[in-house]
Amino acid sequence: MNLALSFIFSSLEYIAMLMLSLSAFRLQIRYSLHKIVLIAVIMTIVSMYIRVGLGLSSFAVLPTFVSEIVMIVILFRLPLLFSFLISLIGTLATATIELVFVSIEVATNLVTVEDLQNNNAYVQIPTIIVILLIMSFLLTRKIGFHFTMRDAIRGYNFYLSAILVIAVLLLQFELYSFERSLVHVLIPVISTVVFLLCIYLSYKHNQKLWKERRERLEKRK
Repeated sequence: MNLALSFIFSSLEYIAMLMLSLSAFRLQIRYSLHKIVLIAVIMTIVSMYIRVGLGLSSFAVLPTFVSEIVMIVILFRLPLLFSFLISLIGTLATATIELVFVSIEVATNLVTVEDLQNNNAYVQIPTIIVILLIMSFLLTRKIGFHFTMRDAIRGYNFYLSAILVIAVLLLQFELYSFERSLVHVLIPVISTVVFLLCIYLSYKHNQKLWKERRERLEKRK
């Protein structure tokens, strides 16, 4: 039961974080909720597998962060650099808010460190509320970063994404080299293959779209 609740609250926190990140960059979220939920669920699965399944909480941040970047590249068709910045803004904002609430709750003896280790909801719930309030303020005031994109989805973005995934795979092998259980080796490998396949298919699809667009422009001339 605690595991199910942890999955739900973690997913909700990631959803709020993604909505804040996208809002901060003036990107539409109204018609992208299904993409946001999918990314949040994948991030939660990656994070919980490493933290709970492997018991390596200290090493969960990087793979989760990378999975967010790659999924934003794939689903939102943004360049790797912008995807990195979007992910970084949300992660830093969420981490800062969480740190503030942890400090307040522990300092006022509302909860103990042990309570927070056993149940992150004490921090996640107020963090989610504050994130949504900040997001609402940004949307209402129309505050945020603004950039223009020309041919955002180019080959090098997908190559860099693939290199990023391979780097994480190598890191996983290094961290779990002492593990004899085959499942701990297979899961990162399978996940990486899936990510690389998604990157390749997305790249080919965008190549096709760009070719069709170029052909249409040539016909107009």
